[in-house]
Amino acid sequence: MKSFWITYAFCFVSTVILTLITQDLIISSAWSLLLSLVVYLFFDIWYFEEDETEEAVDDGEEYITLFTIKY
Repeated sequence: MKSFWITYAFCFVSTVILTLITQDLIISSAWSLLLSLVVYLFFDIWYFEEDETEEAVDDGEEYITLFTIKY
């Protein structure tokens, strides 16, 4: 979820800056969305990859699985 908010802020800021430079909102928005996709993929795939790894902790308890959800 961090990647989404970083990309959202980047898209807003880059749209404003490019609009001030080019004076064209439509072209600025298109370039900002394209750049935001690159930023999102960077943060989602490479940067935050290590934070989302969860290791199983053995707490000595036994659990019964009733449902298995595959996605």
